[in-house]
Amino acid sequence: HFTTLEDYQQNQADLSGLLAVQIHSGVGPAKVQFRDIILTAFDQKKTTPAKKASPGMVPVDAPNIGFEKGNYDGWIQTGTVWSKGPIKGDTIATRGRGNSTHDGNFWAGGYEIWNSDEAQGTLTSAPFKVTHPWATYRLGAGPLPETRIEILDANSGDIIHKASGRGQMEDMALNTVDLSAHLGKSIRVRLVDEHSGPWGHLNYDDFRFHKSPPNPSSNPAGRLTSSPLLWNLKANPAGEENDITSTMFVPEGFQVETIAREPQLRQPIAFTFDSRGRIWIAEAFAYPRRQKEGEGKDRLIILEDTDQDGTFETRKTFADNLNLISGFEIGYGGVFAAALLSLFLFRTLMETTNPMALPKFSSTAFPLPTLTKLQTPFSGDTMVGSTAVMASSTLPS
Repeated sequence: HFTTLEDYQQNQADLSGLLAVQIHSGVGPAKVQFRDIILTAFDQKKTTPAKKASPGMVPVDAPNIGFEKGNYDGWIQTGTVWSKGPIKGDTIATRGRGNSTHDGNFWAGGYEIWNSDEAQGTLTSAPFKVTHPWATYRLGAGPLPETRIEILDANSGDIIHKASGRGQMEDMALNTVDLSAHLGKSIRVRLVDEHSGPWGHLNYDDFRFHKSPPNPSSNPAGRLTSSPLLWNLKANPAGEENDITSTMFVPEGFQVETIAREPQLRQPIAFTFDSRGRIWIAEAFAYPRRQKEGEGKDRLIILEDTDQDGTFETRKTFADNLNLISGFEIGYGGVFAAALLSLFLFRTLMETTNPMALPKFSSTAFPLPTLTKLQTPFSGDTMVGSTAVMASSTLPS
């Protein structure tokens, strides 16, 4: 299969024009011949749609802590790396290196304007008071100790927090800082670039205060921005606030919605859909330990969207007291369920709630002809019985 060649130092272009292929074979020599290869370029200049404004509070006495004035007003510079002002927009996406994940319009990046890591310098904010016990900021690029962010005690100059990037990733991750010991005191934020070699830069944005630790799900996904194969993904347009769907990214034209969540279902281990659009789910409460005979805890449930609005309104228990269920499937007049060396057939009944007695299968086989003799006539649209009867067979060891 094809793999990726990721050349993060754009000006070197030492991987330009190369195509990487991983080959898996037995004892060689192996020969691979390619013909009529068609390459399609990803639209790497499209950025991920902007998300809602970051949670948290901008420091009252440091309104330009995120550079939204479009300049470094309130900051003190040394050196040259910051001398051309903050970055506007997602220039990281424009040069094909992922997405910046910056907040608002502006952010600070040591590489973007210079197209080089040569320049060095510091950028230090004016002092501002700690008004909340927690803070966050966005930080990306190299992991070097010479490229870092520092939070300083404004009076003593002591460093109370410092961090570098997570690795060779331009996207800015959300870092969390506990400032509870410094409530009421004044602090400064300082950006430090003291390295001119590869990845000798840092990206920074969006200092915020919080009353409590923020949700870690707001951290951008590293793989999303580090792999070119994922750069075409967009933020899920159907993402709900405080729901896992808000952290998902999808191809253009797709969306992901939550259709069922606890307490509608618990411990799901397998699911399938029937012809009516209902979702059948196996709930495995006992895994990985088989329960005593007759004390099974697992069950099969059915969720149905009766008004076709994309959310399941009704929930039925189709079968319960199952013991260590591992999977199931609909077919041959009912539902087959596997539960540790046993295979069960649940017969769905038409227009009745009275169970039908079924013969017990021998332990030596579960042949298809025997199963077809047990079928109850129905079409896919009539699999509606909420009561089931069971035939079981212990499979040979």
